[in-house]
Amino acid sequence: MIDIVPVPELQKNFDVDAFISWDRTEIRVDGYIYDYRINRYRFSLAHEIGHVVLHPKIWENTSLSAIGEWKTAMVSIDPTEYGFLEYHANQFAGLVLVPPEILRQSVERELERLKEKGQSAAQFDVDLLTSSIAVPIATEFEVSRAVIVRRINDDKLL
Repeated sequence: MIDIVPVPELQKNFDVDAFISWDRTEIRVDGYIYDYRINRYRFSLAHEIGHVVLHPKIWENTSLSAIGEWKTAMVSIDPTEYGFLEYHANQFAGLVLVPPEILRQSVERELERLKEKGQSAAQFDVDLLTSSIAVPIATEFEVSRAVIVRRINDDKLL
């Protein structure tokens, strides 16, 4: 079992939205995000679970007990490797929260709505189209518009 622990001003003090504890028993999340930014909160939880699933070896030889120690350890990781780890955790979170087939159906539904309004997807710049249909889809999945834009692009749905 993993406990969720809100931490006041985690983002402000450590530039971190959330992190998983070294023993993988807690996900500590910024208190403001926990209370007021449900979409970010959900993504942060999925992201941290992604680290547990995808990167278990990171925690095998670690015994960090405080956020400062955790932050120091993360900064000491080679930036390229750290970027790789974060990218994969982000991809994991995006796929968990926005399953590919359901996303494809949502994109098709939004394109159909445009057609019903007399608009054609072809008349829009692809970035503008992606951004505009991402708004209602993000609401549907309870994630940010940025998550939907990334997933539409990664899945090559337009």
